[in-house]
Amino acid sequence: MKVSIIKCENYEHQKVKNAILKSLELIGGIGEIVKPGDTVLLKVNVIIGFPPERAATTHPVIVGGMTEIVKEAGGVPWVGDSSGAYGYTAKSLELSGIKKACEEYGGN
Repeated sequence: MKVSIIKCENYEHQKVKNAILKSLELIGGIGEIVKPGDTVLLKVNVIIGFPPERAATTHPVIVGGMTEIVKEAGGVPWVGDSSGAYGYTAKSLELSGIKKACEEYGGN
């Protein structure tokens, strides 16, 4: 398993996307992970439906950046998780901003 960590100054979309790309380059690049036609699950954390400012879920800008990167590599991004409360996942994805990021950047 390979791991890389990159510091990012803020949640501005292009800065986040560039940080993700840099992090991926340190472990061989997106092409080592995603091949054209691959279906890719982006497993987010949506334990509860809080807005991004609460820092309780994966930030939607990260979801948007990863979705774009997977698509640019020829993959088909799917975003998913199961919230901590039965039947609450769809609402949590909405409240956290992840649903909007998927709609904006083409994630399923």
